[in-house]
Amino acid sequence: MHPENAGPLYYTLFSSISLVAALILLRVMRREGQQDIRTTVLPLMILGAIIGAKLPVFLSYGFREEFIFTGKSYFGALVGALIASNIYKMVKKINGAFGDRFVVPLCVSAGLGKIGCFIYGCCGGIETDFFIRTKNYAGNYVHPAQIYESVFQFMCGIVFFYLYKTGKLKGLHFLIYLAAYSFFRFLVEFIRVEPRVWFGFTIYQVIAVLILPFLILMIKRRINEPALIH
Repeated sequence: MHPENAGPLYYTLFSSISLVAALILLRVMRREGQQDIRTTVLPLMILGAIIGAKLPVFLSYGFREEFIFTGKSYFGALVGALIASNIYKMVKKINGAFGDRFVVPLCVSAGLGKIGCFIYGCCGGIETDFFIRTKNYAGNYVHPAQIYESVFQFMCGIVFFYLYKTGKLKGLHFLIYLAAYSFFRFLVEFIRVEPRVWFGFTIYQVIAVLILPFLILMIKRRINEPALIH
C-alpha cells in the first residue's frame, strides 16, 4: 500500500490508540476516595468540548457540510470544556478544581493523535529549508508541525505526571497546561498551514490571545484563594 493511501488507516489507528490510552490513564490517575464526576460535570464538559472542537474549524474554513462529521480542533475542545465546567460550577454555586486528573491523559492522547496527523498529512507546516524538515505527499519540504506538537504534549505529560504524583500545584494543573498550550499554539501557528482570518493571524492565535489573560487571572485567583483548591 502506498504511504499516502495508508495515511487514513494510520490516522484512525493512532486516534483509536490515543483514546484507549486516555481512558486507561484516566482510571490510573484517579486517587483513592476521589469523587467520580462522570455523572456530574463530565457530560457537560464533553458537550462543551464537542462544540469547541467544531467552532474554530467553521470559523477558519466556513460552514461546509464535510466538516460536520470531520475536522476538529483539540485546542477548541479544551477551551470549550473549560468554559462548560465553569458554567457548571457557577450554576451549581460550587468551588473547587477537579481538572488535575485529566491533564496527563490529555497530553498522551494529543501526543499520539498528532503522530497520526503526521502520517496522514493533516495539520502540517509551511514549506521551509530549515534543517528540521520533512517531505510531504506533494514532495515539498515542510515543517513537521505535528511532531513539534507531539513532543510538546509528551513533555507536558511527563511534567504534569510528576506534579500530580507529588501533589504540587494541586488544583492548577489544567489551567497551567491550557495556558502553556495556548502560548505554544500561538507560536506554532506561524509555521502551520492555516487560513489567516484576522490581520494575518489564524483563528487559533486569536483564541490564544483572548483566552490567555483569563487563564492567568484564574490561576492567580486560585493561588490567592487556596480554599478553591481541593
